[in-house]
Amino acid sequence: MLTDTIRKMASIQHISSLTPIENSDFLEVAMMENLGWKVVVKKNEFAVGDTVIYFEIDSAINVKDLIAPLQFLKDKGTKKLFTGRTPDTSAFSEEYVRIKTIKLRGQISQGLILPLSVMNDIPFERFKREDGSHPCLTFDGGEDMTQYFKIEVWDRLVEWFADHSQLGPKAQMHQAGSFPSDVPKTDEIRVQTCYFDLIKDPANTEGIWEVTEKNDGSSCTLFYRPLVWKDKDTGPMQISSRRFMIKDDGGSDDWFAVFKEIGLENLRNKFESMYGIGLIRKSDGVEIFPAGHELAIQGEMIGPKFNGNRDKNEKNHFRVFRIFDITDQKFVAPEVRYAICEFLGLEHVKVIETCKIFEKLKSVDDFVNYAIGTTDKGLPREGVVFKRIDNGFISFKAINNEYLLKEK
Repeated sequence: MLTDTIRKMASIQHISSLTPIENSDFLEVAMMENLGWKVVVKKNEFAVGDTVIYFEIDSAINVKDLIAPLQFLKDKGTKKLFTGRTPDTSAFSEEYVRIKTIKLRGQISQGLILPLSVMNDIPFERFKREDGSHPCLTFDGGEDMTQYFKIEVWDRLVEWFADHSQLGPKAQMHQAGSFPSDVPKTDEIRVQTCYFDLIKDPANTEGIWEVTEKNDGSSCTLFYRPLVWKDKDTGPMQISSRRFMIKDDGGSDDWFAVFKEIGLENLRNKFESMYGIGLIRKSDGVEIFPAGHELAIQGEMIGPKFNGNRDKNEKNHFRVFRIFDITDQKFVAPEVRYAICEFLGLEHVKVIETCKIFEKLKSVDDFVNYAIGTTDKGLPREGVVFKRIDNGFISFKAINNEYLLKEK
């Protein structure tokens, strides 16, 4: 696979309910145990309790890897992705199908459900382990089948091709190493997948959550690591895409434009000051971020050169949504994140509210409807992200269905 993800793009599930669709004699809505996804299926194709394969939206499969029961997806449309700047100069191209959010008879449908029998069409070699044996598949529910169907994640796939397209014919020239293994990558799980697990824990349902707007761009991390990178020519401050570190060698100007506007030397000096004495709150002199700690500031790079610039920004922005204390291996609290952004002169993603969100929203549908809204420019926002205040590792997102339906 080209991409990596925490998402199960294909999994074993059990049908929990089938609901008629008004004004439709041939379609109904299927839901699965412990999942909040709604999928339109043909009437009488499935029964409650059936074991099935569920394919999540944004599943992307190379056309050449489609098994027979998935060949019909080609009729829905294919997309060719290129590594070159134009199709004519591409050194590598592949054609993919993608499962998207659709609306049928007024009903939102997200994903694809197929009978378990499709497993019989998967070539045996895809199941083989290194020792040649066949894995034991018990089908208790929830098993990850992503690799067996050779599914990529659409957004990650587009990002992979974009990364390599920016590199052009001199592949790898702007890379400065792989993304550090001791820093979490940015990849939020969707509420439809995690809701029923979240509500089992009172710390989630009774806890306070920060809600922020999700921007549509490319993931970017700004690092300050004087201990790990003290001998690097590039110095302790570096940036990365989601996959790898990026050199400031003139070939990656789109990524560095925001930081150069702030002033790279000014930014380095502020990092050095914070590393040396910590961050002291002006109002009462209390230290809120300790000295001697390395950190990774994670945000979304948006603007004319990123992911189609769907929000029509006139210039590039780096909007911070979380900060990871590498030394202590934890995410800093929101108030510390706000203070660090203010001190460094970095833009923070829009905070919608901070509240006990599970007292306000009582179902998956409530969370999905909450995500509906517009950006400051009046366009459908991509969605929202929920982070638990006392534990930055617990977070999830809800995507705006209106945004998904308008997505090309």
